Amino acid sequence: MRVLAIGDIHTPVEHPAYLSFCKDMQAKWKCDKVVFIGDVVDHHCISFHPKETDAPGPKEEYFQILEHIKPWYKTFAKAMVMIGNHDARPERVAAGANLSQIYLKSYEDVWDTPAWEWMGNHHRRRVLYAWYKQWRYPSVV
Repeated sequence: MRVLAIGDIHTPVEHPAYLSFCKDMQAKWKCDKVVFIGDVVDHHCISFHPKETDAPGPKEEYFQILEHIKPWYKTFAKAMVMIGNHDARPERVAAGANLSQIYLKSYEDVWDTPAWEWMGNHHRRRVLYAWYKQWRYPSVV
């Protein structure tokens, strides 16, 4: 098995050549499995850090992300997606507001990626693909 590990995309602000590069690497190395290793989305609008004053708000950024994910999903229709700290920002904001996760949709539903398997961690063939909580909160491991 050859795995194409795609690093942080940070849609909608990904590098314009990154998708093409990943497609080329998949073809060059004949990868039969694709794993996004986190931070598919950026969520700048709900960052815990200072924000750019002219950046889009939550609604605008959501629709930008949807548009930017489409070509990735079309190119890599079946993939494992590790949930990164940026991907999990809505959950973290909700938790900070004492809002139960019962009110949140799945990543597949929010980003219209039904064939992507969004997960916290996955162990396969002596490789651990882990969600940020696994290293952020070692006592959980």
